[in-house]
Amino acid sequence: MSVLVFSLLLTAVAFIIHFIIWKIRLPVHQKSILIYIFGVTLIAGLGFLFKFRENISLLGTNAPRELHEYFQICIFFISVSLAYMVTYSALEADSPSLVMIMTIANSGKEGLSQKNFEEKINNKTLIIPRLKDTLSEKLAYLKEDKYNLTPKGRIISTIFMIYRKIIKRERKGG
Repeated sequence: MSVLVFSLLLTAVAFIIHFIIWKIRLPVHQKSILIYIFGVTLIAGLGFLFKFRENISLLGTNAPRELHEYFQICIFFISVSLAYMVTYSALEADSPSLVMIMTIANSGKEGLSQKNFEEKINNKTLIIPRLKDTLSEKLAYLKEDKYNLTPKGRIISTIFMIYRKIIKRERKGG
């Protein structure tokens, strides 16, 4: 039980720190800062728990005493952290479908004419923000008015292309 309680505590601390930093100022390199927050929280939290393990109790549960319990906390924390970081990319930027739905929803009960919809939903609202994210995450770079993939971008695109071949989705979309 101590592993679960203290794993959840460390995870909650990392989320609270993440929330506070994002409320103060949204970082430019959000994923890098998330990795840093979660990494520092894990190391500092484990160090604190280990040093004061004889004096710490939470919800009637004593701090872990055995090395294998600290290893289990690491596995839990890292698993939750990685799952969150993967999910965060979906939360970070609105999907094109969500942008379209929100645009229609904001029009109210009277609806949105097709002409107004096409004026509001264009490359400036759908493509350009994602392109800026791609550049800021260093997945691509702009040189002499041409976009090129970085090695990191090539690896990610290769993974997706292999995955699409495996599931037999070689056509565009989906």
